[in-house]
Amino acid sequence: MPIPAAVLDSARGAEFHGFVAKSGKPSGLEPVRPNPAAVQIQGLLSDFFPWIKAGLKVGDSWADTTAKTDATGNDSVTVRRVSAYKAAAAATWNARKALRITEDFTSSVAGTQPTPSGSARIEGTGSGKGSYYVSPDGRYLGGDWQQQSSLSISGSFAKQPLPITIVQKTTVTALK
Repeated sequence: MPIPAAVLDSARGAEFHGFVAKSGKPSGLEPVRPNPAAVQIQGLLSDFFPWIKAGLKVGDSWADTTAKTDATGNDSVTVRRVSAYKAAAAATWNARKALRITEDFTSSVAGTQPTPSGSARIEGTGSGKGSYYVSPDGRYLGGDWQQQSSLSISGSFAKQPLPITIVQKTTVTALK
């Protein structure tokens, strides 16, 4: 589901800690201090940071599969994502030398989520792509990411499943 602007504003200034394995795969991203808004953007941040392998060179490619379940009370939603990455080209991002890493992915969503009208069942699929920029010393510099999802939501509030299409576009620029 898209993240409302008010949530993003409430999460402003939140800090996160995580780990990057020797393989370059990030994991365990968590807010440093309790902040309900930060928890809501945690998935977006996790999705946007690419799996960057040490010693990448143009032409390298790799794949990754992730599954994340967000649970609140009796409700939970699982998002599964299959990504194909490629070190595509030397590039410049914010006037800095970089390696452009591309990602193509598919995703599936399934679970239940609370609504004002009772529990809702959410199911669907999505696809997207991204370009991420990494400095020669391995620092993440930012990038562009987009996805389109086709979901259906059902529950006691509707006689038939309600179709929903979500288009999300994100640009990240690391502070200098």
